Amino acid sequence: MSETVNKPSVEQQIAGYRQFAEEQAKEGYRVGEKVLKQLEEESQKRLAVKESPGKKILIIDCSEGIGLGPLTMIADQRLTGANCRVIDIDKNQELPTDLTDVAGVIITGSPADTNEKEAKKWIGQLEKFIQEASNKVPVLGICFGMQAEMEATGREIINLKKVDERGRPRPAGNRKSSNWGLNKVSLWLDKQSPHRDHPLFRGLKFQEDKERNRSCVFDVPVHHSYSLKMQTGTAETDRKNLIGVEYPENAGYAGININGNLIGVQFHPERLTEIGFLCAYTVAQVTGEEILNSKESSEEKLRQLQEWKERLAQLKQFKEEWIGGPKKEETPPGLKILQNFVSLALDVEK
Repeated sequence: MSETVNKPSVEQQIAGYRQFAEEQAKEGYRVGEKVLKQLEEESQKRLAVKESPGKKILIIDCSEGIGLGPLTMIADQRLTGANCRVIDIDKNQELPTDLTDVAGVIITGSPADTNEKEAKKWIGQLEKFIQEASNKVPVLGICFGMQAEMEATGREIINLKKVDERGRPRPAGNRKSSNWGLNKVSLWLDKQSPHRDHPLFRGLKFQEDKERNRSCVFDVPVHHSYSLKMQTGTAETDRKNLIGVEYPENAGYAGININGNLIGVQFHPERLTEIGFLCAYTVAQVTGEEILNSKESSEEKLRQLQEWKERLAQLKQFKEEWIGGPKKEETPPGLKILQNFVSLALDVEK
């Protein structure tokens, strides 16, 4: 007679994750301190380059101390104090009213969300600035920056913990935690798309079918709970007009939005440099500890811990391939998009 094998309880399974999560968090905090120091030193070195009379890329840092402004600057080696300026808008540094010497604007991600305008006055100020600046120069919004662009132009931002990408309520027991880790950007540009030859996509490896429709899929780091609400339409029009990021369950949300001078990316291209990816990875390492200390039910904690461990493994594999492996001399497609924006703004070919 075979022996009955008892399946570990939910609590026992969580206990099994605890030691691994604590070890990862300890390593994340240790490496994270070194990475932040390295980021500070590198960004100050860049900004110390003597300024020139030429036009500049204006980086608006909305990251509330996380350092996404400096991280964005060092994502392109061409950006220094000679052609770049970083403004910490959440530290009450004023936005310029005269854009004569500005070639383009990059708005970083943020822990804030666009619903916090009452408590964080700078969000409303930023949206007003976006409306004015986009009439004169190209503006790139990253994650929160894209959401601020969309709200500034009348589009709707939704909370993905409560609703799906079309704003439909998520059923009980199907609440999504913050979307983070690596997801895939799916670019689909049909033969009539106005964006198929956009300089933002220069150098990306597209495949083209017999009908001349172009497609390209690549991995990007993401970390967000809010998104632009998708437009309604048929599955066919969605497929042809979607420049989206895929969820693991194959739902899609807007990953890239282009509307004249306004360009938004929901992912984080600045985290695709070596130092940027290390920042992203150390944040991911401590996420397990945060899940263990959350007030979620045991069943929900277990689900999130399982997903966290899988995503951590994906990040590690990406690091081994792109940062220290066979593709380390190549530019990841997501990072190329950021660098293409800099080229577009500075009016240079790359």
